Amino acid sequence: MPDHPMKNPNAVIVFARTPEITRSVADEPFAALPWDDLDAIFHACLRDIVDRAAGIPAVDVIVYRNERYLPAAKMSPPGENIRMLDMPDGEYDRVVGQAVENAFLEYYHRVVVVLENNPLVGTGLIRRAFDLLGTEDDAVVVTPAADGRAAMLALKANHPSVFRPGAFPSAKGEGIMSRLCALDVHIYPTTPTAPIFAVDSPGTIDRLRRYVAGMDPSDPSFPKQTSGVFRSLEKKYRLKKAHA
Repeated sequence: MPDHPMKNPNAVIVFARTPEITRSVADEPFAALPWDDLDAIFHACLRDIVDRAAGIPAVDVIVYRNERYLPAAKMSPPGENIRMLDMPDGEYDRVVGQAVENAFLEYYHRVVVVLENNPLVGTGLIRRAFDLLGTEDDAVVVTPAADGRAAMLALKANHPSVFRPGAFPSAKGEGIMSRLCALDVHIYPTTPTAPIFAVDSPGTIDRLRRYVAGMDPSDPSFPKQTSGVFRSLEKKYRLKKAHA
């Protein structure tokens, strides 16, 4: 367990991991994008999530960082409520489960876990999860994503049975919903205002680019870092301007 005193009563856990990219359709946008450019997109997505989570009152942001893919210099500088820890080895479901256990062992009262590094996971969605956790003595909030996945989980207590092997398969997360339903707790599904999906293929990367291009830059949840990277790539490769 990390040796660090709790500063705030609530925690947001984010996993800085580079997703596996499937490039099976050669004519998809971004299918031939060099890895350095893909890397820039992933880092921008992560920074947007961390920056907005860090702005929520009474919250510590715990970032589990895989050093092979995320140099510290590419992340936002750690602030008083941002902690960066090394990503442990192992399957993703075990890593998530251990991170949740560590958070509750550190006496955080409510824990939100961001499972998909999509920058459309904004401040409003995270705030809503914390608010729902305050309605019952024991509760779980889940934000469904496309393809049967879960984009975000919010818990008021540790439920290790949710994170057994197979909870987060690489293709779809069918296991997570059935395990949540088996818990004797109040479960609150949340519907995000923006579409949440895994950014793990050239098609979904372009889908994100187009959606971000149609957003209002004055919106508090506008992903500034991600938008900036996409604009740079559009100019660099003379890509067609994205439309909402």
